[in-house]
Amino acid sequence: MRHFRGGEVRVDKTRRWTVCLLTVVMVVGAFLRLVFITSNPPAITSDEMDYLLSAKSVAYFGTDLTLTRPIWHLQPFYTGTALSELGALFQLPTMAFLPSGQQTAKIMPVFFGILLIWLAYVLIKELTHDNTLGLLVSFVIAINPWAIFIARTGYEAPVALTLFTLSFILICQTFKAKTKLAQYGYFCCWFFVFLWAFFTYHGLKIPGVGLTILLAFYLSIKHSRQERKTLSLLIVFTVFVIFSLNSYSLIKHQTRNSEISFLNMQAHIDESNKRYRLNLSPFNFVSKILDNRYLIYANELLVKYFAVFNFNSLFLSGEPGWTGGINGYGQFHLLELLFLIFGCYFLIKQRQYLEIVCLSLALLVAPISSVIQTNTNHISLQSCFLILIISVIVAVGMKNLFAKVLLSRYRYLSVTVITVSYLGSLLLWGHNYFDRFPLYAEEQFNFKDRILSRYLSLTNQPLTVVTPHAYGVWRNYLFYNNLYTKANARELAPQFNFENHDDRFFENITFTSDCHRVNQATTGATVVVAVESQCQSLASLYEASSASWLVPRIDIAAIKDSGSNYYIFNDRLCPATDLSAYLHIQNRRDFSLETTDKSTFCHHWLVKFF
Repeated sequence: MRHFRGGEVRVDKTRRWTVCLLTVVMVVGAFLRLVFITSNPPAITSDEMDYLLSAKSVAYFGTDLTLTRPIWHLQPFYTGTALSELGALFQLPTMAFLPSGQQTAKIMPVFFGILLIWLAYVLIKELTHDNTLGLLVSFVIAINPWAIFIARTGYEAPVALTLFTLSFILICQTFKAKTKLAQYGYFCCWFFVFLWAFFTYHGLKIPGVGLTILLAFYLSIKHSRQERKTLSLLIVFTVFVIFSLNSYSLIKHQTRNSEISFLNMQAHIDESNKRYRLNLSPFNFVSKILDNRYLIYANELLVKYFAVFNFNSLFLSGEPGWTGGINGYGQFHLLELLFLIFGCYFLIKQRQYLEIVCLSLALLVAPISSVIQTNTNHISLQSCFLILIISVIVAVGMKNLFAKVLLSRYRYLSVTVITVSYLGSLLLWGHNYFDRFPLYAEEQFNFKDRILSRYLSLTNQPLTVVTPHAYGVWRNYLFYNNLYTKANARELAPQFNFENHDDRFFENITFTSDCHRVNQATTGATVVVAVESQCQSLASLYEASSASWLVPRIDIAAIKDSGSNYYIFNDRLCPATDLSAYLHIQNRRDFSLETTDKSTFCHHWLVKFF
């Protein structure tokens, strides 16, 4: 009896230590996902903006922004590109009740990003019954640059990844259940969570289905009972039915289908024909083999597949300088590459062949959406299952290496070196991410539109904005200034029809792609012109003989060089005498554009080159 009580005490102490360590890991993960959230990333991308405003529309009317498609139709909202079917719903808890803005946009993704840390621990504990391994996996995910980044955006990727992880846990519980009633109860819970995850992000549909099937078969083999095999077949059948009913078909919108490279072989056919024409080799039969369209396609898939595992490919399609500047981090801290190698070594040494096969298959399946994309710019989002899978292998290496280190006579020195190395690596990453490159890929995130939106909100004068992306700039202006409300949603609905190429309006501001509107500046009207529009009519405002502008002009400067993003003619907001020829970004508070006063905004973000 005394021994039993002692065992109880030991178990209780272990549980308390686990709770404490997991809490610390989650607090660290939460801090890294929340710190400077309004300035890193510096703005919101186009897809994020669609989800956020759509969430408000769903909260108001239960439909998309055009008020034509109810959310329960389970069809993608269409705003020029095919978006996820339920992508807007996860933003509902905040967008329905809070004003739109940088901070509001990030609350729910951060929540799901933090939840993933805990769910990863639970999943590994369910699969391996190893408490230490579960804690190490949660630690790796908590400080993973890749996981941190996607949780700081308004994308649906962190939500889908978290929901799929929860569905994996429910599959484990389904196999562990001791009664038929409990089994089918867990199965029903899994079904609804999987359905939600499946319709949250199209980029994880194919790998999500593959990993679910792989997990079901792994558990059926581990449990090795006939009824478990029947249960795995039921899960596989259900997954295939869901995938077949929806898959990548969009009824009338084919943009998502066109992203899949094997559905669009024309590029490979053209490349093959080009090689045939340029070939002068006498060994024509060899050339026909090497230049075959299918071999070209296979080579492209292989290149894309290995590109996913490149430790220097980080985040979105940012500027090359950013990728080089953050160098060494990419999907994981470089220190973890050592643990990854040790993880593979220990799995082989311990002869865990079933686990090796399943992890290898999982690594093949996880990046499949990125591999079959004709556009490879979104590697880190569509391959985010790798966060979970690689973290497991890294954690295996950590656990076994630490076990050996702690038994050596140099254990104190070894632990100190590892701790200092990890802390240094994390601090260096934080320095690069938050301070050294605070405006990485600012063009990808449309930071210039956030600056413009603040300028437009501060001026009360009628003006015209000329830009090739009139719809996007108009939509961003509504979001950053919290101007889309239930009171005006019906009035604005027709303008949210992306196929409508007419001008967009809000009160006294016109957004247009018509370059002829530039001539309004000659009458004294305020006109904002996007430099990328390359309007020939700008020549009417410039006198070449004197090399000067005929009307007053100030600029919204480009962040990455000395050029401009927007020309502002006949400005009435900022006294030109107070403006200099360069930006005045002095501290992180300057990024809080929506709360800056007129004087501060003009001084920091507007310049006068002429």
